[in-house]
Amino acid sequence: MDPLAAALRRYLEDHGERPIQQDELRSVLGVGERRLRRLFAAVHGVSPARFLKHQRLRLARARLQGGQHDRVTDVGMSCGFNDLGRFASQYRSLFNELPSETLRRHREPREAR
Repeated sequence: MDPLAAALRRYLEDHGERPIQQDELRSVLGVGERRLRRLFAAVHGVSPARFLKHQRLRLARARLQGGQHDRVTDVGMSCGFNDLGRFASQYRSLFNELPSETLRRHREPREAR
């Protein structure tokens, strides 16, 4: 495997518990925007923006499923989404349910005890 691709994978795995930005990746990997796009296309088959957005959505889902948060707004903001309407729409497109539905479903068993 290409050393740069290996470094990208390692960094994404090691820092997956928080939102990652493209500027951060360019700095850590020492590459420009064009090289980062090519690297993501080769490794993940999508643009960095698309991959990182999906990563933030998966992170939000994990946090909502954890049932430790009371508000979707807090989760969305902590995962780097400033437009919460767009966050809900993108979340629904990816997971076929609204973030509020995920939160409610994973909060109910805990409250029923």
